[in-house]
Formats: sequence, structure tokens, C-alpha cells
Amino acid sequence: MLPDPRLLSRWPLPADATLAPAPSGLINRTYLVQAQGRPLAVLQQLNTAVFSPVVHLDIEAVTAHLASRGVPTPRLIRTREGSLWHTAEDGGVWRLLTSVGDRTVDRLATPAEARSAGALVARFHAATADLTHEFRSVRDGFHDTQRRMDALVAALDHHRDHRHRDPVARLADGLLEAWRSWGELPHLPARIVHGDLKVSNVRFSGPEARALIDLDTLGRGTLDAELGDALRSWCNPAAEDEAPCFDLERFAAAMTGYATACAEAARGGP
Repeated sequence: MLPDPRLLSRWPLPADATLAPAPSGLINRTYLVQAQGRPLAVLQQLNTAVFSPVVHLDIEAVTAHLASRGVPTPRLIRTREGSLWHTAEDGGVWRLLTSVGDRTVDRLATPAEARSAGALVARFHAATADLTHEFRSVRDGFHDTQRRMDALVAALDHHRDHRHRDPVARLADGLLEAWRSWGELPHLPARIVHGDLKVSNVRFSGPEARALIDLDTLGRGTLDAELGDALRSWCNPAAEDEAPCFDLERFAAAMTGYATACAEAARGGP
């Protein structure tokens, strides 16, 4: 069901703007705003069970910085009253974003797309490296792997009588053993990261990765979790209901794209 189209009057949009369902979007309800058959913007209802409206202050700070460095990014469109978001009478929190790119994908089709996505993320990291911003919306421990492993052990102990415990325990044993085999991880400095680089959060224009979207997860983190989460998604050519695999060609392409763009940024290139 589409929201009441009168909601669009809260923003400076053409009178003939209409709403259409978006083909993707899991956490926030997402709609396309169109006029005369062309895309104008993206309307979203924030999932306030997951995110506080103050997340928009973080999005505005980071995207303004990205734009100043020439990195394409969606931008929040202020309401007619000048707010970054609109709170409806029923308490729903709505925002309007500029549209970037022309397609969202659920799987990378080629290593070339992986290379382009890696380069885009490197440009994002390079552009935000000098940004000083105190994040208002903070997700403590979201990418804390040890915390996740401890929770897994606790769940197995708590659900000893569950009918699915044995098959889950066999899978968990492999995960826990692999994690222990890493030993002590190197200390990496915290930096501004996207925080959820699954492939559907990379917006493409044709074959090229254009911009990162779904920016509610912006914050400070380390590159191992940031890139590991990205590669987990990008390098799996299987569908969601198929056994996952890890494609080394996509991995090599993504990391080559990332490293090349990092080197260009260090030289002051594009």
C-alpha cells in the first residue's frame, strides 16, 4: 500500500509528483517519487524501532562532506519548513532523498562490477578520512565479532533441549573453531565507515558503481569489519536460497579496485 500522496506536499516537489513502490528496501519502507515518467527522489519511512530520527543529522554531515569532495551521494531534501525529516501526525518519520544511479542489484554479475564497487568504497573512505563528526546515532557492538561469538555460545547453552540444537551446534562448532584460529587480531584505528556494505547498498549507473545508499548505518568502525562484510556479500554469486560460495575472481577484482582508488586518492587523483 502506498502512503497518502498528500504527504509529498511537505517537500518542495512538482504538483504532478506521484509515488510508486520501490523494488528494494527491507528495513525502511521505500517509495519512488516520479513526475512525467522520470525519477525525482526517494521517499522513505524510517524504521524507528531500529533507528532514531537523529540519524539524519549524521547522514547530513557525512553526505555534505562527500559532496564537497566530489563523491556522488544521495542527499536529504529538506521539508518546506527546512527540516531534514518530517514527523507525521501518526508519529511516522519520513524523509526525502535525491535519487542517484539507475539500478540496484542483489548479486554482482561480473568481476568488473566488483572492481568498480571496491573503487567506490575506497573513494568514500578517502573522502571521509578527515571528517570530524560526533555521531548521534551509535550502534554499539554491531560489528563486534567476539561479542557475536559469545552470544552464539550462550544461545547454544541456553537452548540445550531445542529440537534444532544439534545441527545448529555442528555449524556453530565450525564457526567458533575458525574464529579461534585467527588468534589475536591486529589493532586497527576506528574511522568513518558505511557499516552495511551488502551489494544492494551499492547503487549502479550502468556497469559502474555510482554511490552508496542506505546510510543509516554510518558510524565509526574498522576496515576489517567494513570490507569483510562487503566481500561476504559481493563475492557470493549464489542466490539467497542457494548454498553460499565465495568467488575468488570477484574478491581479487574488488580488492584491486579498492587498492587502485586508494593509491589515486593518495596522489590527489580522481
